Parts: sequence; C-alpha cells; structure tokens
Amino acid sequence: MHRGARLSSLEPARLALRRLENQQLVSPSLASGADVVRGMALLAEGKPTEALAELRRSDGYANAFAQLAMIDAYTASKDQKSADAARAELLGRKDISNGAVSKAIARYRATKKH
Repeated sequence: MHRGARLSSLEPARLALRRLENQQLVSPSLASGADVVRGMALLAEGKPTEALAELRRSDGYANAFAQLAMIDAYTASKDQKSADAARAELLGRKDISNGAVSKAIARYRATKKH
C-alpha cells in the first residue's frame, strides 16, 4: 500500500486476521466468526453486497445471527425473494427453539413493511 492511502474502517482488522489465518494461528471456526462480524460491520456501513460476500464465507447455518444479517443484507440490496427464503430457512430450523431471540427477531421483522 502506498503512503497516504486510506484504509476502510475494517481494513486493519481484515489484514491482521488474514495474516493469522495464513500462519494457521486461527481456527476455522474463529475465522468463520470473524467473517460474520466483518459482514455485519459492512452491513452497518451500508455495503450490503460486500456484507453478503463475507457472510457467505462463514458457516451461516452454525450462527443464527449470521442468518439474520444475511436476511438484512438481502433486504438492503433489494433482493426480497432471497431475504424471504433465508427467513423461511431460519424460522424452519428445528435445532433452534421457537423462543430463541434470533427467531423472534426474524418473525418481528417479517411483520414490518418492506
């Protein structure tokens, strides 16, 4: 990188994590969790396409909140069909209690106007 170039707010964290991954100092599950966090941060920055790319790299099925973030990213990128499919998948999961916070959030957001 040349002197004076600006890093995005997430770039230092991305670079550090990639260095650790390359040195095999980070477990795959931690790296997957980092992808989720990066995806959520990108979504908060208003970058749904980039967020989806990060979230897809993670094991989204292992993390219900990653699935919620994917629903939000699809909605933000105006892909309601994919958002509805992701929501249906989350709400249909049998390994998560129907009283779980992630399902409650998904149900609540489904009732709001798109």
